[in-house]
Amino acid sequence: MSSHSKFGPSGASRWTKCSASLLYYGVDDGGSEYANEGTAAHDLAEKCLKLEDEDGFPEASIFVGDEIDGCAVTHEMADAVQCYLDAIRKEITRLAEGGVVVSQRYEVRLLGGEIYGDSFGGTIDCLLETASEVVVVDFKYGAGVLIDAVDNLQLTCYLMLSTGEADVIRKAVIVQPRTWNFSDKVKAWYVPVDDYNNLAASIVEKIQLSRSEYIYKSGDHCQFCPGKAHCPELKEITLTASEAIVINNETALEVVAVKKRVNQAIKASEAWILKELEAERPVEGWKLVRSYY
Repeated sequence: MSSHSKFGPSGASRWTKCSASLLYYGVDDGGSEYANEGTAAHDLAEKCLKLEDEDGFPEASIFVGDEIDGCAVTHEMADAVQCYLDAIRKEITRLAEGGVVVSQRYEVRLLGGEIYGDSFGGTIDCLLETASEVVVVDFKYGAGVLIDAVDNLQLTCYLMLSTGEADVIRKAVIVQPRTWNFSDKVKAWYVPVDDYNNLAASIVEKIQLSRSEYIYKSGDHCQFCPGKAHCPELKEITLTASEAIVINNETALEVVAVKKRVNQAIKASEAWILKELEAERPVEGWKLVRSYY
């Protein structure tokens, strides 16, 4: 997988709200089993796409039992990848009606260049283009957080990188096969011109402001921030909540309101301690103990 840019589309929902999260650009948060599975699923999809012939893409199921990036290809993973491949094929078939030539690019790395600057850039899972329409398709293997296509900042960034100010039809598609909402595996958004222009202008403004000042702002966007274990605002919120005395409904609601952020900070700190111990660096009051279960 390609390396990330500082202003990467996948983190747009975070750095547009908390510019200080950019201070932790490049920080290794250790990843997770789920993230590793997601990477493997994307690489399996890329493998299938590269093997396309006149009969189309190979069935992802033929790779069940193989190992990719240290992860076993399961039936669940293959089914999810197949859903993504089918969605791409459906878009290509639609775009090609009437003999229209469709450009197909996968895992394509684009940078902002002269328009937005090279610190803004990212890798698009699937980019389909005709003379009049551009479609970006994003594959989400995760199942824990339901992602919508409408007003999606990540996909808007991809469209900015691939179309700029061009006069074309823009369509954003999210494929999330493992979501709990089985009727919502493929979501699409034809982006109105005014919506695109407004979102793009807002994103550019956030990039420009973030180059001059960093402001901490916690919220749901903290979940995937690599700086959770180091964030002073999360630390302050956690300590404040731990010292709170519930004397009325208002105080209780204030504590509950930050529960998710506090839990994220605690989990990130525990992960940091574990990483230190595994690297044989001492942490006062902590040690690794062998588990027999």
